[in-house]
Amino acid sequence: MSGIDLVGPDRHLASIHLRVGALLLARAELEALAARDLLDPAGLADLAEARWRTGDLERAAESAIAHLDAGGDRPVARVIAAEGAAAAGRAEEARAHVAALGALSVAELGALFAGMPQRAFWPSAPPATVDLREATTGASLPGGPSTTGPTVGDQRREARQAGSRSRPGRGFPDAAEVLSRARDELRGGNPERIATGLDRLALVLRLDPTLAPGVIEAVVRRQEPAALLIRGDACRILGRTLEAEAALVAAAALLDRPTGRSAS
Repeated sequence: MSGIDLVGPDRHLASIHLRVGALLLARAELEALAARDLLDPAGLADLAEARWRTGDLERAAESAIAHLDAGGDRPVARVIAAEGAAAAGRAEEARAHVAALGALSVAELGALFAGMPQRAFWPSAPPATVDLREATTGASLPGGPSTTGPTVGDQRREARQAGSRSRPGRGFPDAAEVLSRARDELRGGNPERIATGLDRLALVLRLDPTLAPGVIEAVVRRQEPAALLIRGDACRILGRTLEAEAALVAAAALLDRPTGRSAS
């Protein structure tokens, strides 16, 4: 009986439960295996995904990093690592994970996230230019397209050399520069400049969600409804749900406050 492998079937059953959407069951099984130190790299990726999809991003990122450190290359693990770093305010680390995975098409990103919130900045590539299977395995799967272009290693080196702050084309502004301009505009007392600064902060969150901590810092002492809404959005990106709700409630209360023009 000692030669029978009782670990493999358990792990694979948990993986099946994860794939069919039985997330809580899959997580319970994977957590039990993890507690006994019985997860291989693939199991660590499954644990990371189960934790992520059940709302535990911080611990999911820990498992994702463990998977990558063990030599794993699951795309979902790289995504979770990037999302965890972004939520913790480690923007450069998040960008490094994004660059390591490479640009994905909208469809590929949608399949990986499957409705989960996106905190890191994920540039989209035209579907014909990136094959997720080749980008992670280095070879076409049976029935899949083949390539004769640069290797995955070449693509990743190029992404790193381009800088972790690289952005897609289409005339996108640099998010850090937009944030800096917004801070300057908020320091003065000119209402029009302040309004423009707040608009810029809203743009920053859409250009690069990893800059959410800097956005919060810029509006932390401001009480305009627009500033509170921006703070709420930034807190939500970072997973700080209670702070986000408090900011939105405060914004709603200010918007409902009488303006003094109503009849007495």
